[in-house]
Amino acid sequence: MDQDTACKSFRSTKELLGHLCLLLFISSLPRLTLATVSTSDVDQIGFTQIKLVKFSYLWRVQNFSLYAEAKGEQFNSPPFFSEESERYNWNLLLYPRGISNGNYLSVFLQYVTGNALRVKAEYKISILNSSYDEIQTIGAFGTFDRNGVKYGSPSIIGRDYVLNATNHVLRNDELAIYAEVTEFRIIQRPK
Repeated sequence: MDQDTACKSFRSTKELLGHLCLLLFISSLPRLTLATVSTSDVDQIGFTQIKLVKFSYLWRVQNFSLYAEAKGEQFNSPPFFSEESERYNWNLLLYPRGISNGNYLSVFLQYVTGNALRVKAEYKISILNSSYDEIQTIGAFGTFDRNGVKYGSPSIIGRDYVLNATNHVLRNDELAIYAEVTEFRIIQRPK
Protein backbone atom coordinates (compact mmCIF):
# COMPACT_ATOMS: atom_id res chain seq x y z
CA MET A 1 0.00 0.00 0.00
CA ASP A 2 1.45 3.33 -0.97
CA GLN A 3 1.63 6.31 1.37
CA ASP A 4 -1.25 8.23 -0.31
CA THR A 5 -3.67 5.31 0.02
CA ALA A 6 -2.61 4.76 3.63
CA CYS A 7 -3.30 8.43 4.48
CA LYS A 8 -6.77 8.25 2.92
CA SER A 9 -7.53 5.04 4.80
CA PHE A 10 -6.35 6.61 8.06
CA ARG A 11 -8.56 9.71 7.51
CA SER A 12 -11.60 7.53 6.78
CA THR A 13 -10.98 5.48 9.92
CA LYS A 14 -10.52 8.66 11.96
CA GLU A 15 -13.83 10.08 10.63
CA LEU A 16 -15.61 6.80 11.33
CA LEU A 17 -14.29 6.79 14.91
CA GLY A 18 -15.41 10.42 15.33
CA HIS A 19 -18.94 9.56 14.19
CA LEU A 20 -18.98 6.51 16.46
CA CYS A 21 -17.91 8.61 19.47
CA LEU A 22 -20.64 11.16 18.73
CA LEU A 23 -23.25 8.41 18.46
CA LEU A 24 -22.12 6.90 21.79
CA PHE A 25 -22.27 10.33 23.43
CA ILE A 26 -25.80 11.03 22.16
CA SER A 27 -27.05 7.61 23.25
CA SER A 28 -25.70 8.21 26.77
CA LEU A 29 -27.77 11.39 27.25
CA PRO A 30 -30.85 11.06 29.47
CA ARG A 31 -34.00 10.54 27.41
CA LEU A 32 -36.87 12.99 27.58
CA THR A 33 -40.19 11.37 28.28
CA LEU A 34 -43.58 12.72 27.34
CA ALA A 35 -45.96 13.37 30.19
CA THR A 36 -49.50 14.59 30.65
CA VAL A 37 -49.68 18.16 31.96
CA SER A 38 -52.41 18.90 34.44
CA THR A 39 -53.68 22.48 34.19
CA SER A 40 -54.03 22.54 37.98
CA ASP A 41 -50.22 22.17 38.24
CA VAL A 42 -49.49 25.12 35.91
CA ASP A 43 -48.68 28.48 37.51
CA GLN A 44 -50.15 30.68 34.77
CA ILE A 45 -52.27 30.17 31.65
CA GLY A 46 -52.72 32.67 28.83
CA PHE A 47 -55.10 32.75 25.88
CA THR A 48 -54.66 34.30 22.45
CA GLN A 49 -57.61 34.53 20.11
CA ILE A 50 -58.23 36.19 16.75
CA LYS A 51 -61.66 37.74 16.64
CA LEU A 52 -63.22 38.95 13.40
CA VAL A 53 -65.35 42.07 13.78
CA LYS A 54 -67.35 42.83 10.64
CA PHE A 55 -69.47 45.92 10.00
CA SER A 56 -70.66 48.11 7.15
CA TYR A 57 -71.23 51.80 6.51
CA LEU A 58 -73.18 53.83 3.94
CA TRP A 59 -72.01 57.39 3.28
CA ARG A 60 -74.43 59.59 1.36
CA VAL A 61 -72.78 62.71 -0.05
CA GLN A 62 -75.53 65.21 -0.85
CA ASN A 63 -75.28 67.93 -3.53
CA PHE A 64 -72.29 66.12 -4.98
CA SER A 65 -72.10 68.21 -8.16
CA LEU A 66 -71.62 71.37 -6.05
CA TYR A 67 -68.39 70.23 -4.38
CA ALA A 68 -65.71 72.50 -5.83
CA GLU A 69 -62.62 70.88 -4.32
CA ALA A 70 -59.55 71.08 -6.52
CA LYS A 71 -57.60 68.01 -7.59
CA GLY A 72 -55.90 66.54 -4.51
CA GLU A 73 -58.34 68.10 -2.01
CA GLN A 74 -60.36 65.76 0.16
CA PHE A 75 -63.15 65.68 2.66
CA ASN A 76 -63.91 62.99 5.22
CA SER A 77 -67.00 61.04 6.12
CA PRO A 78 -68.34 61.23 9.65
CA PRO A 79 -66.49 58.64 11.77
CA PHE A 80 -67.99 55.15 11.83
CA PHE A 81 -67.27 52.07 13.90
CA SER A 82 -68.43 48.61 14.88
CA GLU A 83 -70.80 48.12 17.77
CA GLU A 84 -68.12 46.29 19.76
CA SER A 85 -67.33 47.50 23.27
CA GLU A 86 -63.76 48.35 22.20
CA ARG A 87 -64.44 50.80 19.38
CA TYR A 88 -62.07 51.54 16.54
CA ASN A 89 -63.12 54.62 14.56
CA TRP A 90 -62.80 54.75 10.78
CA ASN A 91 -63.29 57.39 8.06
CA LEU A 92 -63.81 57.32 4.33
CA LEU A 93 -61.85 59.97 2.43
CA LEU A 94 -63.30 61.29 -0.82
CA TYR A 95 -61.39 63.29 -3.40
CA PRO A 96 -64.19 64.54 -5.72
CA ARG A 97 -61.62 65.55 -8.36
CA GLY A 98 -59.17 62.76 -7.65
CA ILE A 99 -55.97 62.60 -5.65
CA SER A 100 -53.77 63.01 -8.74
CA ASN A 101 -56.04 62.79 -11.81
CA GLY A 102 -58.94 65.25 -11.85
CA ASN A 103 -60.97 63.01 -14.19
CA TYR A 104 -61.57 60.39 -11.49
CA LEU A 105 -62.98 60.14 -7.98
CA SER A 106 -60.56 58.83 -5.36
CA VAL A 107 -61.84 57.00 -2.28
CA PHE A 108 -59.85 55.67 0.67
CA LEU A 109 -60.47 54.01 4.04
CA GLN A 110 -58.55 55.25 7.09
CA TYR A 111 -58.28 54.07 10.72
CA VAL A 112 -58.67 57.17 12.90
CA THR A 113 -58.76 56.32 16.61
CA GLY A 114 -58.95 53.35 18.94
CA ASN A 115 -57.04 51.40 21.57
CA ALA A 116 -54.82 49.62 19.05
CA LEU A 117 -51.85 51.34 17.41
CA ARG A 118 -52.33 49.17 14.32
CA VAL A 119 -55.33 47.27 12.99
CA LYS A 120 -55.29 44.55 10.36
CA ALA A 121 -58.44 44.67 8.31
CA GLU A 122 -60.03 43.45 5.12
CA TYR A 123 -62.13 46.06 3.39
CA LYS A 124 -64.42 46.66 0.44
CA ILE A 125 -65.41 50.10 -0.88
CA SER A 126 -68.16 50.44 -3.47
CA ILE A 127 -69.67 53.27 -5.47
CA LEU A 128 -73.44 52.69 -5.65
CA ASN A 129 -75.86 53.77 -8.35
CA SER A 130 -79.20 55.49 -7.70
CA SER A 131 -80.78 52.08 -6.92
CA TYR A 132 -77.97 51.33 -4.45
CA ASP A 133 -76.48 48.63 -6.66
CA GLU A 134 -72.69 48.34 -6.55
CA ILE A 135 -71.30 49.62 -9.86
CA GLN A 136 -67.62 49.88 -8.98
CA THR A 137 -65.89 48.03 -6.14
CA ILE A 138 -62.38 47.74 -4.78
CA GLY A 139 -61.14 45.74 -1.84
CA ALA A 140 -58.06 44.30 -0.22
CA PHE A 141 -56.38 43.50 3.10
CA GLY A 142 -54.15 45.99 4.87
CA THR A 143 -52.51 47.01 8.12
CA PHE A 144 -53.84 50.40 9.17
CA ASP A 145 -52.39 52.68 11.84
CA ARG A 146 -53.34 55.96 13.49
CA ASN A 147 -50.62 57.82 11.57
CA GLY A 148 -52.70 58.27 8.45
CA VAL A 149 -52.12 55.04 6.52
CA LYS A 150 -55.01 54.74 4.08
CA TYR A 151 -56.05 52.16 1.53
CA GLY A 152 -58.35 52.56 -1.43
CA SER A 153 -58.29 53.69 -5.03
CA PRO A 154 -56.91 56.85 -6.63
CA SER A 155 -59.23 56.25 -9.61
CA ILE A 156 -62.26 54.24 -8.50
CA ILE A 157 -64.63 55.70 -11.13
CA GLY A 158 -64.63 58.41 -13.78
CA ARG A 159 -66.00 61.77 -12.65
CA ASP A 160 -67.79 62.39 -15.97
CA TYR A 161 -69.47 58.97 -15.68
CA VAL A 162 -70.78 59.84 -12.20
CA LEU A 163 -72.09 63.25 -13.27
CA ASN A 164 -73.75 61.97 -16.47
CA ALA A 165 -77.47 61.65 -15.59
CA THR A 166 -78.03 58.83 -18.12
CA ASN A 167 -75.78 56.56 -16.01
CA HIS A 168 -78.11 56.88 -12.98
CA VAL A 169 -75.28 57.08 -10.46
CA LEU A 170 -76.55 60.11 -8.54
CA ARG A 171 -80.00 60.12 -6.98
CA ASN A 172 -81.13 63.73 -6.47
CA ASP A 173 -77.46 64.76 -6.75
CA GLU A 174 -76.48 62.35 -3.96
CA LEU A 175 -73.43 60.09 -4.26
CA ALA A 176 -73.63 56.84 -2.26
CA ILE A 177 -70.43 55.14 -1.08
CA TYR A 178 -70.64 51.81 0.75
CA ALA A 179 -67.89 50.25 2.87
CA GLU A 180 -67.50 46.87 4.55
CA VAL A 181 -64.73 46.39 7.09
CA THR A 182 -63.61 43.20 8.81
CA GLU A 183 -61.19 43.91 11.66
CA PHE A 184 -58.80 41.14 12.70
CA ARG A 185 -58.51 41.71 16.44
CA ILE A 186 -55.97 39.78 18.49
CA ILE A 187 -57.24 39.26 22.00
CA GLN A 188 -54.79 38.13 24.67
CA ARG A 189 -55.62 37.59 28.29
CA PRO A 190 -54.23 35.66 31.23
CA LYS A 191 -56.51 33.35 33.18
